[in-house]
Amino acid sequence: MRKRMSDDTNKYNFNRKRILDRIREGSIPQQNTTKKYDISNAEVNAIRKEGNHPPLVVAFAPSAYAPTLAVNEETKRIQAQYLEQQQLTKNVKEDEQKLVQSFKKLMVEQRGKILKVPPGQQFALKTFHDYVWNRGADGQPTSWVINITGKKAKETTIQMRFGKENDWKSGQVYLFFTRFLPSECLKDVRRCLKKERIGPILKKLRDKEASNPSTTLSTNQALYVLCKQLKVVAFSSCEAEYAAAAYACKEIEFIRHLCSDMGFPFDGPLAFGVDNTAAIDVAYNMGVSGRTKHFDMAIHYFRDCVQLLSVVPRHVLTKFQRADIFTKALDKTTFITHRDCFLT
Repeated sequence: MRKRMSDDTNKYNFNRKRILDRIREGSIPQQNTTKKYDISNAEVNAIRKEGNHPPLVVAFAPSAYAPTLAVNEETKRIQAQYLEQQQLTKNVKEDEQKLVQSFKKLMVEQRGKILKVPPGQQFALKTFHDYVWNRGADGQPTSWVINITGKKAKETTIQMRFGKENDWKSGQVYLFFTRFLPSECLKDVRRCLKKERIGPILKKLRDKEASNPSTTLSTNQALYVLCKQLKVVAFSSCEAEYAAAAYACKEIEFIRHLCSDMGFPFDGPLAFGVDNTAAIDVAYNMGVSGRTKHFDMAIHYFRDCVQLLSVVPRHVLTKFQRADIFTKALDKTTFITHRDCFLT
């Protein structure tokens, strides 16, 4: 009596036959498949020969992502080329890391040379003077960055702020320290540059400047007046003052170049009176807000001049804004006050 095969055996034979048919069509089985259905390398090559396919070195595919890739000499060549490329990439990364380490070491050594000062004078004002004047291999001083583009302050600005290269006591910073701060601050500026200590001094100076503007003209001074309609529609007084300041900066740059050509160069930034604190804040802040995002790019020339230290905006109270005599209908008392400042 014939013994009936079980369902598992029938399923096994069916799947094995199906796999052999696929091999005959050119497919390459996986390693676990050949092991599960007891398919040898010789059997695979014999069936592939029936389908006119080249024999395989091994009877299974190298990965699940290449079911139709024959493991032959071409495959080995591609794998060798890939491994060689991987090794080259690894070598390049190692060389890059070595270069970065060498650069960091060089920077540390250079920084050590720049900041090499006697003990106890690391934070003295003279040390900061020597640091900004220290000249590198290109002959340019270290200086400091003045805007987000990485541009550094020029030598004229360094000389005005910290003094001449061989005289650290001729700059504005030294004069400020000696006039408003105790003498020990010259030895350690960290003790004196705290906001709660220096803030009231700066506020007092700004208030004094705003209450006593130097607008009186003598016979040896020139007066430049320009009345011009804005090319932008201002949605606020801040935008109007900001745009007007941008146009004024263009005229300031023209006058600076004109005086330089005549042999009277202006060193350092020029004081610029603005009677709108919001416009000054926009010039000093690089970002945008909901109230400034619509500003025309052209009027941001004011901000560029401030960042480049071409001008230094100073807040002037409206009652001391002498330019109002040319642009507004003033009452008699205010008009006479402004008039006397120009004619006295």
